[in-house]
Amino acid sequence: MLILGTSVTTSTSPIISRRNGVTPRIADSAAAQRFGCRRGVRHLHVSGLRHDPVQIDLPIGHVEAMIDERYAALIDDLPKLRTSIVTAIEARFGERVARIDQEIAAASIPAPIAPLLQVSEGTPALLIRRTYRGHSNRAFEVSIGYYPTGRFVYRNALLRRY
Repeated sequence: MLILGTSVTTSTSPIISRRNGVTPRIADSAAAQRFGCRRGVRHLHVSGLRHDPVQIDLPIGHVEAMIDERYAALIDDLPKLRTSIVTAIEARFGERVARIDQEIAAASIPAPIAPLLQVSEGTPALLIRRTYRGHSNRAFEVSIGYYPTGRFVYRNALLRRY
């Protein structure tokens, strides 16, 4: 059995998230493809920048998330949240993460977020897509993050148990 331990910080300080926008939405075709859901799904759309507190002026990444509409009561809390969205959902609604599906790929920074990240469109980046699932296997949050080259390190350790 392999046990996965993960660290996603670029320094010894925690990453700071600044959520720029929280809006209720209905997934169109493009969102359904990006987030891996059905067209017409109602959700909260959250977007924001992630910062390393050591270099607060330069964002390390841009993340957008799609949150299940069952948690729409979080809409007023999200802009000022000091924890992860998943942690807030667990604390407020009792939904527990049973599984996280994660994809990491090489990508290019898209034009709409390039100025936010202070890079040129097409800059090489890591693309990290996570789907958080509860015990019923229903996805309750999907996040997509772009991290320009050199600003973010993803480390994990695989331990074998005998």
